[in-house]
Amino acid sequence: MTDGRTDPVLSAVLVDESQDALRWLHRHGLRFRLMDERQSYPDAHGRLVFFGGLAVGSAGGGKGLMEQHAEAARQGGVRARYQVRARSLVLSDGRVTG
Repeated sequence: MTDGRTDPVLSAVLVDESQDALRWLHRHGLRFRLMDERQSYPDAHGRLVFFGGLAVGSAGGGKGLMEQHAEAARQGGVRARYQVRARSLVLSDGRVTG
């Protein structure tokens, strides 16, 4: 896809830490499902192979993913504001807090 222009270090982080990220999201209320109805097929040994390596998807698709992220943020005390221009970021110990 990238014709070899992907940063190998960032790619390794993405792959190596993807399961931890999925588990963290699940602990925060996001729901996932096995994508076996349209993204998989049995190999010669009867094992399920997932097209493109996509084995897990968000419950509710893209819309469900956004709804779940918004709800998890609300549960975590995040207030989302729309149509508001940001003038600066408030940092505390290197983290954005406002």
